[in-house]
Amino acid sequence: MEIACPHCSQALPVPDHSAGQYMPCPECKVPFVAPHIASRVMECTIRRRGDKTKCPACGWGLDEDAYRCPKCRIYFCYTCRARVGRQEDQYQCADQSCSCYGKLLCSACTVMVSQEGPVTRPTFPIDEGMAWLGFWVGVIIGCIGWYFAGSFWVGLGTAISIWGILVWLAVQTTTTTETLATPRCCIQCRHPIKCL
Repeated sequence: MEIACPHCSQALPVPDHSAGQYMPCPECKVPFVAPHIASRVMECTIRRRGDKTKCPACGWGLDEDAYRCPKCRIYFCYTCRARVGRQEDQYQCADQSCSCYGKLLCSACTVMVSQEGPVTRPTFPIDEGMAWLGFWVGVIIGCIGWYFAGSFWVGLGTAISIWGILVWLAVQTTTTTETLATPRCCIQCRHPIKCL
């Protein structure tokens, strides 16, 4: 499957398993999230349970896409047809290409999908207290160097060297792939859903 990079519009081949994950564009090197495409997210579709033309509680005849019975006034999940009470969490698929779009879903018909991406963090996090400690250690070692070498410049050079090492450690970073979010998604299309 090919998609266009959202930053440079370069056509990119995207593997099926990378939907929802960060991937860098080989042309502009900017990472982006590979989109979910309903036709390739799941090979099999989730089948609805029960008689789709009857209310699961009272048996009243309904439209096939209904998730509320006008006779007994209950709401039920579009997919599994289980009763969904007012105090229970209610969800709705937000992907217009999904067959569950706009339909009521219960928490059992949703899944948690983790989204991973690159995170850059300092290798050696140095806070303000650590910086002051490094400064005073540099001054003390500088004074010791001045005392033993007999030169102010040797002591100052030693203090600046220690300070420079601390600054260098503070700017070193590492980039790792971590879980950025774990949104609740539709069981059919794996697209994030709305909570009602």
